[in-house]
Amino acid sequence: MNGFDDSDIKIADGSGEAAHTDDIDTMAFIEEAKRQHFNGNTAKAKLLGRGIVSAFSYKSAPDELFAAAKRHGIDPDPKTVLQIKFLSVFSAEYSLEHFLPSQHLSAVAVDEMYDVMRENEPEFFDSLARSSAFSFYYLCTSDGGNIADSVAREFAKLCGRTDDERFVSLGKELFEVNVNVFCRAVNGFVFA
Repeated sequence: MNGFDDSDIKIADGSGEAAHTDDIDTMAFIEEAKRQHFNGNTAKAKLLGRGIVSAFSYKSAPDELFAAAKRHGIDPDPKTVLQIKFLSVFSAEYSLEHFLPSQHLSAVAVDEMYDVMRENEPEFFDSLARSSAFSFYYLCTSDGGNIADSVAREFAKLCGRTDDERFVSLGKELFEVNVNVFCRAVNGFVFA
């Protein structure tokens, strides 16, 4: 025998019905993509995704980031700065997924954000791709509790400071400020 496993092959039953149906309504997806393209929303979503990258593409942390950390009694080391950038990217993705008027536009904006990041910040992009931070942050959004509190606690863990309330409070402030900024950015584009 050739070792070919044919256990997943479906035999047509002659009814004309597909044995397996997709959860995606292909025609509705195509119509949505076309509508968003022609009303200008797709171009806006791309521009939004491209512009958001500036919020976390800094080589050295901006002064306001150090000021926020100092308010919480933290002198951020390189590991903490990297986790702050990861949290900022997560906050952007979370915001694009929750505040844009359709899943299609969210996907366009998020894809553009990552394309620009990969192009302009390849080392950071690779670090983010290898990190498991987003997996943990997304678990925080599905636990039914206060998302900001859960994300903040996860941020502290990722910084290696699990029960350090200074890191928890910094994580919460950063998440809330970022989501607010990204929400305003989305609203500024006035999607049709």
